[in-house]
Amino acid sequence: MTGRQTAIFAALLAAGVLAGWCGSARAADVPPAGAAPANAVATNTATAADLEFFESRVRPVLVEHCYKCHSAESKSLKGGLRLDGRDALLGGGESGPAVVPGDPAKSRLVTAIRYDDPDLQMPPKTRLSDRQIADLAEWVSRGAPWPEQGAPASPAGPAGGAGSVESFDLWKRRDAHWAWQPVRPHDPPAVRDAAWPRGPVDRFILAKLEQNGLAPAAPADRHALLRRVHFAITGLPPSPEDLDAFLADPAPDALDKVVDRLLASPQYGERWGRHWLDVVRYSDTLGNETDLPIHNAWRYRDYVVRAFNADLPYDRFVLEHLAGDLLPDPRRHPRDGFDESVIGTAFYWLGEGRRSPVDLRLTQADAFDNVIDVTCKSFMAMTVSCARCHDHKFDAIPTSDYYALYGYLKSSRYTQAQVNRAELDAQAAELASLRSKIREAAGAALRRRAGSVSAYLLAAAEVSHAGARPLAEVAAGAKLDPTVLERWAAALKEPAAVDVTHAMYAWQRLAELDPAAAPESVNAKWQALLADAKASADGSAAAAVRREGDVELADFRGAGFEGWLPQDQSFGPAPLKPGDFLLGADANRPIATFVRGGAWAHSAFLSPKLEGTLRSRSFTIDGRYLHVSAAGQAARVNVVIDHFVMIQDPLYGTLRRVLNGGAQWHTFDLAMWQGRRAYVEFADTTTPDLHAMGAPAGVGPDGHAAVSRVVLSADAAPPPSVAPQAPVALLGADSVDSLATLAKRYQVAVNESLDAFGAGRLDALPDGEARAMLLAWLVEHGLLDADASPAAGRGPDEDRQVLASLFEQFRATESKLPAPQRVPAMADGSPDEEHVFVRGSPKTLGPSPEPRRMLQAVAGPVAQQPPAPQTGSGRLELARRVADGANPLTARVMVNRVWHHVFGRGLVPSVDNFGALGEAPSHPELLDYLADRFVKDGWSVKRLVRELVLSSAFRMSSTAAEAADAADPDNRLLHRMPVRRLEAEAIRDTVLAVSGRLDTGRMFGPPVEIFLTPYMDTYGDDYGRPKTSGPLDGDGRRSLYVMVRRNFLTPMLVAFDAPPPLNTQGRRTVSNVPAQALIMMNDPFIAEQAKLWAARVLARNELDTPGRVRLMYRQAFTRPPADDELAIAVRFIDRQGGELGIPEPARATDPRVWADLAHVMMNVKEFIFLN
Repeated sequence: MTGRQTAIFAALLAAGVLAGWCGSARAADVPPAGAAPANAVATNTATAADLEFFESRVRPVLVEHCYKCHSAESKSLKGGLRLDGRDALLGGGESGPAVVPGDPAKSRLVTAIRYDDPDLQMPPKTRLSDRQIADLAEWVSRGAPWPEQGAPASPAGPAGGAGSVESFDLWKRRDAHWAWQPVRPHDPPAVRDAAWPRGPVDRFILAKLEQNGLAPAAPADRHALLRRVHFAITGLPPSPEDLDAFLADPAPDALDKVVDRLLASPQYGERWGRHWLDVVRYSDTLGNETDLPIHNAWRYRDYVVRAFNADLPYDRFVLEHLAGDLLPDPRRHPRDGFDESVIGTAFYWLGEGRRSPVDLRLTQADAFDNVIDVTCKSFMAMTVSCARCHDHKFDAIPTSDYYALYGYLKSSRYTQAQVNRAELDAQAAELASLRSKIREAAGAALRRRAGSVSAYLLAAAEVSHAGARPLAEVAAGAKLDPTVLERWAAALKEPAAVDVTHAMYAWQRLAELDPAAAPESVNAKWQALLADAKASADGSAAAAVRREGDVELADFRGAGFEGWLPQDQSFGPAPLKPGDFLLGADANRPIATFVRGGAWAHSAFLSPKLEGTLRSRSFTIDGRYLHVSAAGQAARVNVVIDHFVMIQDPLYGTLRRVLNGGAQWHTFDLAMWQGRRAYVEFADTTTPDLHAMGAPAGVGPDGHAAVSRVVLSADAAPPPSVAPQAPVALLGADSVDSLATLAKRYQVAVNESLDAFGAGRLDALPDGEARAMLLAWLVEHGLLDADASPAAGRGPDEDRQVLASLFEQFRATESKLPAPQRVPAMADGSPDEEHVFVRGSPKTLGPSPEPRRMLQAVAGPVAQQPPAPQTGSGRLELARRVADGANPLTARVMVNRVWHHVFGRGLVPSVDNFGALGEAPSHPELLDYLADRFVKDGWSVKRLVRELVLSSAFRMSSTAAEAADAADPDNRLLHRMPVRRLEAEAIRDTVLAVSGRLDTGRMFGPPVEIFLTPYMDTYGDDYGRPKTSGPLDGDGRRSLYVMVRRNFLTPMLVAFDAPPPLNTQGRRTVSNVPAQALIMMNDPFIAEQAKLWAARVLARNELDTPGRVRLMYRQAFTRPPADDELAIAVRFIDRQGGELGIPEPARATDPRVWADLAHVMMNVKEFIFLN
């Protein structure tokens, strides 16, 4: 604290100002979420969060790494120490207690796993991971919570993991626990005080109070009520104008009108969207070592805000989260038309991420575990992840259910989905239509131009012989275009023509003969060429036979992609077959080339400006080498092992190739991945991979990827190449006695090929590939660009005009293609179910895969559930079961979350855990009444919020009679409205609001970079530190729009308990620590905003000093100052001006004095608390 700040607060303390102000708000009623009771260390009375932490993060480590030597199952108990029960831990072994609850530094277990003592290192052969060590130390610091007393029975068998004393009975547990039971509608109960209830909710609350001999607190005053309702709905304080309007409205529905206005404001979605982001652990970065960005995560944040503002039915919200990419009726943005539904699936990818770990499968299993944990807690408030290593210790969740859910993730893919896909699809369809018209027009035009092929061939042969007439003379004599004839002559001399598969192989070989050669000699040469062609065909047939041991993963010769999964527009509806064409850049030559050399999945099918990906189905790596025949430009191919997409050089650089060149074999050595599951991905998108800071080197816009074959093999050499069909076969087998005869044969072959091309059936012909090679050679050499003897009808100029018009339309449409707007999302993969990991280890698998299905406690036994689909992931079917109104959890959980945010405490206080370790509902009938109504009201969150904030319960004062507090000290019965501290974001936003700096008009878009404090600067470039700092005030944006960097969280928000984005946290901790006071007194942001607030107040020239103080009170506290408060503040202005040496006449208008007063008012408890 600076000397000036010390003087400010000393003066106020002497005057009794802070003592009075700070005492004006009651202490917050909500205990820290997850905080252990004071006697937790001694008695093991841990919270649900502590026990969940033990089950998910500690017990699996003990089971895997310690129980072999230190449990009841040990053949020889080492050191007399058992680690399979809390009493055994505390009793210790030969060297004393293994754990001192609450003190990791004094616990021998922690010392051993940290390898701090060279004589005490456990496990002895392999050190635990840093995370496992940190988890065990954290567990000890929490008091070593353990759900079982005494030593447990021996661990269970192959189903995995340590068993409990009581055997697992799923149906007994289901039937015994309230949360699994169907929602039962209840009529609101009768009450004695019929005047108090405003609706059914109040009757449930009042009935419970009356049963316990209590009465509700008196109504809150209108100032407190208005502030309360503004923060509940928008997270922002009411303005003085809002206060004046409310106080001036005597109508009975005055509050109703305020509530309806706030619910209709865009700030409602920002407030309630922020609540939801806690549930799905939202972050813009991945954390861990380099804190890489989650590309485009902000689109999900905006989606959530829009969903709440639009009052999207919650069941639809759930469907979009779990399977928004698969919905048959994707929801479109009402103005911009982009796909809202697919954005919901981004929540899957908001967790932490590590790139290139040593154990890919374990790291991916940890990532999937986080997804399962967040998914099940978010929508069903069940700790399903506690069944990762063993059957759940307390809830009706067997470990087989956990791996059934795992299969849905394993059958899906990470992608960067296009949200504006509909717009791009429409443009792509227009391009496809124009492309078809170009093919028809070009086929007809080329057919007319090709009438002189035989004449050009004979003329080119003539000029190629020694002593021939000059080319111009030959062209004139034959009435041919000399420029085109020159091209013919040059093209026929190219060295490649000596290959039997070359389009002009036969012509070049016969043209080598003397022009006066006898017909018999010509035919003999011709027969030899036919023999060469047959030998080539026989060799191709042999090469086409699959090499023993090879597994062909890609065969695009069929009608479609044959099990491969194309995404977005670039790869088109089907692979390109021989005879398909690619457009060029010249309107005079719109067809650049024809496809040959087999079938190709080609992402420039329509345009290189379109983007997309192509993924294989999952396969088991049972061959060392993966051979990929591919070409491309500015594109990439990835081999994804165990679904782990964050592979990064240099550790695993062999799993990615950048495609920048012609067709060639790319070989991946997969020796270290034998037996693993994998898939192959081709991408020409400019969006970087998940692990990358930017696009990989060599990857850029307008790229393309083309793939013809993917082969898994034990052989290091690629498979033999299959030679294309020899065009000689198009010329017939009859004898040829002269070049003129052969020229006519070429003319017929060209004519027939162009007819087939124009009709769109070239690829259907058995010799279509040979015909495509012939046409490609003619087009690529510009040999059909002009025709000296056009056929009757349309001439070359007219052909050019028609083609130029179509081509210009195509390029104009192409130029209007919008840039893809992308978001991290889920895409469907191939069905891929998972085995149970015995004791949670992916190295030890159960006997058979678990079929994908819903939790049995919700959907019934496995045999009664419909089988998962045999194509795709089945996530849509799962989503429908989760969002079903008959699911006993989903509606209850969301209703409880809303209640928690309105009243500060849920009807079930453990909002993320409805299991046996969670807390029982305080008003079970009310919970079921609201859940039933919620479903029947169309799952409307806004209606529910409105009903609750307009209730008499919400309008109660936070002050109650002492007798009521004594009878209900925790306020479980809601005899008064609890006092609540504002959340971190609401505090920061309120500071901006009173200063006048808050910009509520700007919503959505990429996040504002965080402000780097000097402390953050000390990290250098480590841990993903941003290159530049954002503005101190976040550019005046709401806290929602400030970037969430896992490694660089905003200090003010952290101090006020903004949760680290690691897991679901529907109920925030509410702490009271010195850092909060230090932030409010010393943070440069607070000081800057105090100055702006002072300037804002001083700008009101019509106000005197008392008037300005009154304005500040109304802005900060939504009430006028009491007389003594006003007097103290006015006196402070004068005294502080004297402290600063300001002449007396100027003190009342000096901005420094008013900034100091503003700073003090921000430090008043009432500023950050709601009464």
